[in-house]
Amino acid sequence: MDFDSLRRLDIVDSHIHLPFPSLGADLELALNEMHIGTVNLVSTPDPKEISHNPAVIAYKAAHPQTAYISGGLDHFSVQAHPAEMPQAFADQVRAMHAAGFDGLKLLESKPIARKMINIPLDGPIYAPMWAAVEEMGMPVVWHVADPEEFWDRDRCPQWVLDSGWFYGDGSYPLKEELNSEVENVLTRHPHLKVILAHFFFLSADLNRAAAFLDAHPNACFDLTPGSEMYFNFSANLDAAHAFFTRYQDRIIFGTDIGASVVGKPGTPLDRAETLGRTFVVRACLENAGKIEIPDGVKHWRRPNQEIQGLALPDAILNKIYHDNFTHLYGETPKPLNLPKAVEMIAFQASVLDAMAGKPVESTAHQVYTQLIS
Repeated sequence: MDFDSLRRLDIVDSHIHLPFPSLGADLELALNEMHIGTVNLVSTPDPKEISHNPAVIAYKAAHPQTAYISGGLDHFSVQAHPAEMPQAFADQVRAMHAAGFDGLKLLESKPIARKMINIPLDGPIYAPMWAAVEEMGMPVVWHVADPEEFWDRDRCPQWVLDSGWFYGDGSYPLKEELNSEVENVLTRHPHLKVILAHFFFLSADLNRAAAFLDAHPNACFDLTPGSEMYFNFSANLDAAHAFFTRYQDRIIFGTDIGASVVGKPGTPLDRAETLGRTFVVRACLENAGKIEIPDGVKHWRRPNQEIQGLALPDAILNKIYHDNFTHLYGETPKPLNLPKAVEMIAFQASVLDAMAGKPVESTAHQVYTQLIS
C-alpha cells in the first residue's frame, strides 16, 4: 500500500468522523501519509455526548484553513418540549451557521437512528429546519437508509447481524419509506444543497441513481464506503464507468474515517483500517484491473468476487476529489466565530449536566475549557 503510487491531486475528504478531540493527532498523521490536505468533519447524534460538535469545533479551531465542519442536531435538550421542536431545530441550524459551521450532517435517516428518534424527515417537525437550511445555502451530508441486503436475512452479512443492523424484523422503516422522505424534502426544497452519503445506497441500481440525479439537480452522491458499493460497481464496470463520466459533476470523495470509534472514548484511530480503506477507494477510482485489499481492512473480501478499478482520467478525478465539494461548501472553510462556538459548547455541557443531575466529564466540558484558556 503505497500512496506515492497514486496520483498527486488536490483532495478533500468530505466525510470524516472525529468524535473525540484526542483523535486529532492520529488524524493529522494519517492525512499526511495519505496526501489529503483538506477535510470535512461530520458530527452525529451521540447519546453520551449529545453530538460531536465540540470535537469538530476544536479541530477546526486548530486547523482553520483545512477543516470544514458539518454539525449535528441536538435532540436531547428538546425532548421534553415536543411542541417546540420545529422552531428549536431551525434555531439550531442557524446557530451552527453563525458559529462557523460549514454544513449540516444528518444521520437521522439511518434506520436505527430513525427508529430511535421516530420523527419523519419530511414531516412538520423538521419543516422549518429545511426552510432555514435552504435559505442559508447550507450544505447537508445526509445518510439515508442502508444497503438493501440489511433488510433481507438471507442476504445480510454476518458482521451486520453482529452489529445489530438487521432491519427486516418489522420494527424498522423500510428502505423505500426512507427514500421517499428524501424525495419529498427535495421536491419541496429544490435549492437544497445535499450530499447523499454512501451513493444513496443505489450502487446496485445505476439506472435509478441516474433518474434520481436527473430529478434533483442540486443533489450529489458521496463515495464513502460501504464496500458493497465497490463490489456493485465492479459487477457492472462498463455501466459504472459511464455513470461516473456522465455524472462527474455530482460525485464526491469520502472515506468515513473515524466511524468505527464513535462511542468508544479512549480508542485510537485504527491506522491499518484508516489508511487501507482510503487507499482502496482511491485505487478503485484511479487504477485499472483487480484492486488488492490491504491487510487490516474490514468487510472488503467476498468469496469469488473481486473489486475492479474504474481508471478515471484526471479531469474527472479533480472534480470528484475537490471541485464538486468546494462548489457546495466554498473554496475555503468558513471562519470560526469563537464566542458563538464557545457559547454553543457551554450550552451542550450544561444540558449534559442537567441530564445527569450533576456535573459530568464530557467532551463539551473539555473543549470549553480548552477554548477559553
